[in-house]
Amino acid sequence: MTKDGGALYDITSVPSPGLANRTFRVDVGFVVGGSSAVNGMIFQRGNAKDYDIWGELAGPNNTWSWSNLVGYFRKGVQLTPPKPEVPADFNLTYDMQYWGNNYTRHNIFATYPNNLAPGIFPMHQALKAIPGVNVAEDSGNGETGIAYWMTSTDPRTGARSYAKTGHWDGLNRPNYQLLPETRVNEIIFEGNVAVGVRITPRGANTSTIVTARKEVVLAAGAIHTPQILQLSGIGPADLLQRAKIPVKVDLPGVGSNFQDHSYTDVSFRCTPPFHPIICPPMY
Repeated sequence: MTKDGGALYDITSVPSPGLANRTFRVDVGFVVGGSSAVNGMIFQRGNAKDYDIWGELAGPNNTWSWSNLVGYFRKGVQLTPPKPEVPADFNLTYDMQYWGNNYTRHNIFATYPNNLAPGIFPMHQALKAIPGVNVAEDSGNGETGIAYWMTSTDPRTGARSYAKTGHWDGLNRPNYQLLPETRVNEIIFEGNVAVGVRITPRGANTSTIVTARKEVVLAAGAIHTPQILQLSGIGPADLLQRAKIPVKVDLPGVGSNFQDHSYTDVSFRCTPPFHPIICPPMY
């Protein structure tokens, strides 16, 4: 099922015990481009320490550490700097060593705005004054702390820059096929090697197996990637057995430890006399 005109899957979380058993909508894009087509267009990169931890978990000779991945980040995302007067007025800093600068077609863009609300600067100064708060030189350098973020916007058009515009629109390659309105049911294995996927078009009663010549890359997002793995028999054995799915690999972590913020709304109420930094005038 979908909502919002078919752009989002209609998914609701289980009750959250720490939040009075409230449930929340889980927004996942149901459209070409996935959630990059429906998100808030705020571009942020993860913490370098998290990538290094993933690298440790992956074992020796892996390529998941920050130092190995940052080159792909530069290749995959092109930075649009702001006009020179914006950094000067707002103490905005950035470092091009963490970004690409290829502004041709078939790229994803992270774009700094050329105008910022005046109230942002005193808030930045107030946060910076808190003991122990780091001020990152660049929001993409892998540090935690305060940094100005960019938006996923094409600098030439002002339109959303996302997976469809960056990797599909206007592309003409015989070895790149897109199958919209098609669901992946499971991964097909020969022994312990993935050799294809079973797919079903929306509304169809029969499925089709598509085989791979080299490898199967599973990139279905944070929700559907573990779902496809579980449907393929990879996941917690007790859960798969309850769902009557033959267990190929008992892997308890699949489908666990998902963390998300469904909505963030922070506001402050101030009473006179106003402190010029802690409670700046809003514009």
